[in-house]
Amino acid sequence: MKAAHKLQPGDAMPKVDSMRPNPGKLPKEAIGKRVSIELRNGRICHNWAADGQSGCRWTLTNNDWDIAFYEVLK
Repeated sequence: MKAAHKLQPGDAMPKVDSMRPNPGKLPKEAIGKRVSIELRNGRICHNWAADGQSGCRWTLTNNDWDIAFYEVLK
């Protein structure tokens, strides 16, 4: 399993300040909730299921469709 990505100087920053970096696995605070995400390609998607049958894929594969940042919705 890959280690969680830690932001380094020069890394891309989220477009929304309240977003956190993807840890590479389902964050505990997102279990059973919905999230807004920013993909590595810069696209922002709102109100996605964080887990479950049609939930997000949290693994990091260096693909442009990986989740780069997320925010748990209330």
